[in-house]
Amino acid sequence: MSILTDNPVFRREARSRLRHVKRSVKGQSAAAAALVVIIALCYVVVFRTSARYHIGGDELWLAAVWLQLLVGLAVLPAVTATAICVERQQGSLDLLLATPLTNAEIVVGKYLARMVLAGMMLAAAAPFEVVALCRGIEPGVAALSLLLLLLTLATAGAVALMCSALFRMTATAVGVAYSAVGVWVGGPYIAAAVLSAWAGWSPLGRPLREAAEAVEALSPVRAMALVPEVFSPARLASYQVPDGPSAGAWVLLCVVGAALLGAFALRFTVAWVRRG
Repeated sequence: MSILTDNPVFRREARSRLRHVKRSVKGQSAAAAALVVIIALCYVVVFRTSARYHIGGDELWLAAVWLQLLVGLAVLPAVTATAICVERQQGSLDLLLATPLTNAEIVVGKYLARMVLAGMMLAAAAPFEVVALCRGIEPGVAALSLLLLLLTLATAGAVALMCSALFRMTATAVGVAYSAVGVWVGGPYIAAAVLSAWAGWSPLGRPLREAAEAVEALSPVRAMALVPEVFSPARLASYQVPDGPSAGAWVLLCVVGAALLGAFALRFTVAWVRRG
């Protein structure tokens, strides 16, 4: 050991590495301090704005959840759809499949890594949620909207990961992932519009309209809009969601449908990861 420490090349390399570590620690500390300052400023702005315009906790919470939902659906498919196909192109997936890890362990590991990354990006709306909690949000609204948000993003990530296993080209996987998520989110609206138009001239008008409302609620966006009607329609009358008594069943329908879709996508990815 003394021979190494007496070597000038070794000492020079050690000093260089130490300086690099110190610069890295300083940079990370500065970034953390800047993040704390930005979050504190966000809290102050949200507090003052909500107090000035008399914005309640429910409105703040739902605004934050809507922001997180839109950002998640815009970013998550692109992040997750490259998880498997990129490694397949680089040849590293074959090495990973040769390890004792099972298909499920590989898929779940990649899935959770992308979901953690998405969760870090969604933390930007945390100040709104904290202020909403301080202003007395309805517990039912908070719990159900958060459940829908997490389930929607989890399902979108699972669908994108399935596309990553199905296609070898990154651009194809990302494009199909966005298309699949778009069909899941927007398809129920199109189907509901067709049923509503059919109900206008069909003798089965009322059953068709009820079916259209139920089909429309399969979209997580529509289900999120129904959350205020389920728990606090009086305090959020501006949403004007019709047929409140049925809203709870429609939201439950969306939750079950999203859970089944996400489970199917992950199960299919586990079965297909070695075949692609």
